[in-house]
Amino acid sequence: MADLYLMRHGQTLFNARHRIQGWCDSPLTPLGREQARRAARLLEGIEFDHAYCSTAERCCDTLEIVRPSMPYERMRGLKERGFGLFEGEPEDLNPKWEDAYARVCPPVDGTRPDPSTWDGYEVVFPHFGGETRMQVVDRMRVTCLKIMARPGHERVLAVSSAGACRSFMMNWLTTTECEDILFEGRVPNCAVMRFSYIPPVAGDDGREGRFEFAEILRPDMSGLPTD
Repeated sequence: MADLYLMRHGQTLFNARHRIQGWCDSPLTPLGREQARRAARLLEGIEFDHAYCSTAERCCDTLEIVRPSMPYERMRGLKERGFGLFEGEPEDLNPKWEDAYARVCPPVDGTRPDPSTWDGYEVVFPHFGGETRMQVVDRMRVTCLKIMARPGHERVLAVSSAGACRSFMMNWLTTTECEDILFEGRVPNCAVMRFSYIPPVAGDDGREGRFEFAEILRPDMSGLPTD
C-alpha cells in the first residue's frame, strides 16, 4: 500500500507577525528553519521515492531542509487557501465568528441557522476574491490523487500549508475526527500526516482512488519557543 506524507511548512515571518497568509508568501523565520531541521530528523529513516510542494517559497524552503538533495516538483494545487484582498493583512481582520453570525444571521421568526454549520470565512473571503472552503477541499483532493496515481509513487512527501492540509483531511474525516487528531483544530508547523492511498479497483470506470488517515507525526520541538 502506498503512503502520502503531507507536511506543513515551518514558521514564517507572517506567522510570527500574525498576518493573513494564503497565496501571498513570506520567508521562514530562524525558528521555522529549526522546526524543519527537527522534522528532517524525525523523517530521516523514511525513504521517499518522490517529493512535491506548493509553489510558495515557504514550502519549497521547508522541503529543501527536510530533504536537501532530493529533486521535487512544485504544484499549484498544493497551495494554501486564497484570501483575496485580505492577503497580508493583520489577522485581527479575520472574521470574528460571534460578530459575523449576529450580523449576517439575525433572528428570523425567533430562529437562526444552525450555528454548528456556520463559517465566518465563507461569508467574507469569497466575496473579496478568496476561495471557498470546498474549492480548497476539492483542489487538494484532486491534486493528491493525481500525484499518487503516477507510476512508482509508493512513499511520497508533500509540503503544503495548514489550511490546505486540514482541507485535505476533510475529504476523508469528519470535523470531530479532525479536531481529535489536531491540536485545538490547528495543524502545527512541520507536523506530518500520513495517509494510506487506496487506488481505484480495476474496471471501476470513473471511480477515484481514496485515502485513509494513518497517523500524525510531530517533531520534537522541546526547547523551542512556541510559535
